[in-house]
Amino acid sequence: MQIHLSPAEDPGQFCREQRQRDTEVQRVFRRVHAVDEERRVNEQQRTRRRRDAERSRIADASDANFPDECSKADKYAIIQDWQNQMNPSRFHESACAVCGWGEPLTSLTPLTPSSRILNVLRNESLMEHVVPRSYDFHLYRNAILCPDGMESCHTLAPIRACSRCRQALLSSPPRQPRFALANYLYYGIERLPSDVSEAFLSASPFERLLISRCRSTTVTHHYVRRGRRGGYVPEESSQRFNRGNVALFPQDPGALRDVLPPSPNDIRDTVCVLFSGGKKKPTAETLKNFAPVLVRKSKVAAMISFLLEQNEWYRATGVRFSQKNMDDLFAPGEAGEDIGVLQSMEVDHVGDGDQVASENDEDWVELQDDIVMDNVGYTLGDHSPRSRESMKAHALAYALDHRRFINSQAGTAFLGDSHPGLLAYLFPHLDPWGIGGFHHPGRTGTQRLSFEMQVKCLLRQFRSPFARDALFPFICWNIIQKQAVSRQSLFSVKTFNHHEIATHLDELRPHLTNLAIKWTRDPNARAESNEEKQVVGLLQRLQLLSKNIKGSPGYKLCRRNEIRSLIRKLSTPALFVTLNPHDLSSAIIGVLGGMDECTWRAQAVRDRAIFVANHPDYAARAFDATIAAFLQIIVRFGKGKGLFG
Repeated sequence: MQIHLSPAEDPGQFCREQRQRDTEVQRVFRRVHAVDEERRVNEQQRTRRRRDAERSRIADASDANFPDECSKADKYAIIQDWQNQMNPSRFHESACAVCGWGEPLTSLTPLTPSSRILNVLRNESLMEHVVPRSYDFHLYRNAILCPDGMESCHTLAPIRACSRCRQALLSSPPRQPRFALANYLYYGIERLPSDVSEAFLSASPFERLLISRCRSTTVTHHYVRRGRRGGYVPEESSQRFNRGNVALFPQDPGALRDVLPPSPNDIRDTVCVLFSGGKKKPTAETLKNFAPVLVRKSKVAAMISFLLEQNEWYRATGVRFSQKNMDDLFAPGEAGEDIGVLQSMEVDHVGDGDQVASENDEDWVELQDDIVMDNVGYTLGDHSPRSRESMKAHALAYALDHRRFINSQAGTAFLGDSHPGLLAYLFPHLDPWGIGGFHHPGRTGTQRLSFEMQVKCLLRQFRSPFARDALFPFICWNIIQKQAVSRQSLFSVKTFNHHEIATHLDELRPHLTNLAIKWTRDPNARAESNEEKQVVGLLQRLQLLSKNIKGSPGYKLCRRNEIRSLIRKLSTPALFVTLNPHDLSSAIIGVLGGMDECTWRAQAVRDRAIFVANHPDYAARAFDATIAAFLQIIVRFGKGKGLFG
């Protein structure tokens, strides 16, 4: 029987027992700590031995002969595999009749269109005047299909379907594939009146600017005058040979227009033309003969009239036609002309100071025959410390004020990325009826598509007009990047500073909100009071992390750390390979564009360059196929011995 003494009964005895207990606890703690330390040291030694053994194995394998000598039979096998894999005939494509995606012929299989299958491919919300007429619509039970994927458009015959759509349609019961055209991904281009269809198809970027209700970029058309003397690089040896491009500068992404065409001031802030090269600036008379910058009023009026009458997003929001703005498009003396140059458009010229003048230096008209509109994107951003601190202040102020969402916007009439009319407002020539916008309210449940998913779907469609457009991929990519920043950016602080910073932020909450408002009004405003200066000091101790956003410094740092870890484990690489596929000599690009290999080879180099510049999606897919085949066939990554061992 043990008797526990309290301090009041025998203080001396209690202190002695307490010291004994403390000594025992310390002894146990030291023993546990020693065991943990021994375990940690043993684990480090085992890891070091494994790493040294791996390095020795790699070194022993490479010391004798590196790279490993590949037998002639293996080389022939690799060459044969490469020829089979990269044979241009394997890249012939057709369309899936259900989703409209371009797929290799080998991946498309015939599917019998039963009544149960066709019923789930209907879209009852489409009006009669926009449904397809390129095939017998009623024979196929009002199903929305792509005629390029049908064996017969006028008799009931099997349709070609990709594996994704086939799996959904053959399930029990059949269900509509997520990327089916019937899921509000059909745009009714074929049902446009002939004059309107021709106007949309032939409209220049300047004419499209005048009919869109929303602008997201400042577009600069850059027409280059290549020098005739000195420094000339043959186009067949140049990876980037063009005579013009579109430079996109993201600006006010949601400036909605209620009047079309826009006012002269709006046009002046939106577009300019820069001529580069030569000795003389193009004159006004020269511009009148330069087709890429001309605007036809009758074409613009026809497109605006159609949109106001037929596009639900233009009709329902009360957009008006302005005859005054139409009359003000050209100079006062040319108000009665149908074709001319926008008087509010800024035109500038950058000459070549060291170029010898020639009698053709000012003849810009000759360039319009083979002008190439290759889009080049430049993302403008304020990366100054003041901009970063302002962003931090906004985020923290919203959080401390118990608000749930942060909304960063520009412009007086902001349009959100999730607005279902965004596609019709930005690209009316791609969605002229306004029936297939992003986040369409008709998509419900599992049929909903995110912004990124729909963009990928539209770019993958067979002979996609979205992929041909110079602005659509770039603008959508910027929107996707912005969404990624808002979702994945995090604030980080040191662990031992967390409590201190959180306490100070809570104490300075009102001053933080006031400072955020001040920086909203004036980004260059300075902190004046002691409290505001303390807020600035706290903001400087916060770190912004965005490691999963492609292209961000954090993402690049993660990839560098990944490479460092591989080098630490496998030692320094002994072989470096640089691949640079040449677009102008790749027959795959021509085959993807619908040509046969002989036709592509017979084309002149300039014609191939123009085709590649006008079809960047084919060039990207050919590049991806080349890199993937190199890793799969030449390196044989994860599949045994390749050409380099």
